[in-house]
Amino acid sequence: MNQGKVILKSGKDFHGVMLWSFQIEGSRRFWRCGRNEPPFEEDQWIQFEADASGNVDMDSIVVSDSNSAGGSTPTATSTPSSTVGDVGARLRYQAARRDATRIVVAALHTDHLPHASNVAKGKRLGLLEGYVEQVTKALLEQEEKNL
Repeated sequence: MNQGKVILKSGKDFHGVMLWSFQIEGSRRFWRCGRNEPPFEEDQWIQFEADASGNVDMDSIVVSDSNSAGGSTPTATSTPSSTVGDVGARLRYQAARRDATRIVVAALHTDHLPHASNVAKGKRLGLLEGYVEQVTKALLEQEEKNL
C-alpha cells in the first residue's frame, strides 16, 4: 500500500488525450493514472495500490482530508498501513527495505535482474524501485511467518 499527502496533481495533453499523474510528499516519483482523472485534490491524504511501473489501481484509492493516522506524516514509500504509529513495525519495515535495496543492487551487479539492461534509462529507476518493493514485501512476509 502506498500512502501520503498529494503535493501535485497533473494532467497533460498527449496527442489529444489527457493523461493524469500525481506526486506524493517526500518523493520525486510520478504515479500514473492514465486517462482517469484522480478522485482527489492536492493537499489531501491518500492510500493506493500501484504496480512496479507506477501505474495506479484507480479502484484502490482511498481519500481523506487529513492524515487519519494521528498526525504523523506518512512516507511516499510503500509502508504497510499497519505500521503507521507502530515504531517497532516501522523499524522492521526500514530494515527490510534496506536489506531489499542491498539485494537488488547485488542482483543488478551480477546481471540477475530480468530485463533490467534492456529497459530505457528513464524507465529503469521505476523498474528497480518495483524490484525493491517486491523484495521488501517478501522479506516482511517471511518475518511475519517466523514470528
